[in-house]
Amino acid sequence: MDGMPNASPQTIVEVDAQQQDRDYLTGLMMFHYLGGGFSLLWSLIIGSYVFVAAMFVNIGLPPGLNPSPEQLASPSALLWGFVAPRALLATGLFVLSAAMVASGKFLSDRRHFRFCLATAVVECLFIPYGTVLGIVTLFVLRRPSIRAAFGLAAGVAGTRAPCPCSLHESKEISHDGR
Repeated sequence: MDGMPNASPQTIVEVDAQQQDRDYLTGLMMFHYLGGGFSLLWSLIIGSYVFVAAMFVNIGLPPGLNPSPEQLASPSALLWGFVAPRALLATGLFVLSAAMVASGKFLSDRRHFRFCLATAVVECLFIPYGTVLGIVTLFVLRRPSIRAAFGLAAGVAGTRAPCPCSLHESKEISHDGR
């Protein structure tokens, strides 16, 4: 006829759906790598601020410039009040960036579904980029075909398909509770 191979419409739709799933996971992988890089950059910027502020706290002021305790609270206590939350933020961003990069790798390998799901939930806390990426990731990971690509049963998130071996066969239970 026109040189097209004989393929049923159902086969073409299945191949298109599989290609679409691969495209979704590839896009999510790239955006997770990009988001991980941005989070790492911000954690380094905030970390450098924390480093400089911690140096000021440890150096202190010359004795003639220190105000008396009656006039003002200790400047080092005030500076630690600014440094500690930012140190926690920098550490959190660093951990998130590592989780995002790992999640991108796991999405491309189609492994560790629960880790990818948990990372997507935590990403939603970081407005605006993380929120958009987290929500899109959650929607994509909800698809039954994506769960099947991860080797999961279509029913419950994070459960594997039943084992076909006879060792794990369950006994029949009657409906009357016996």
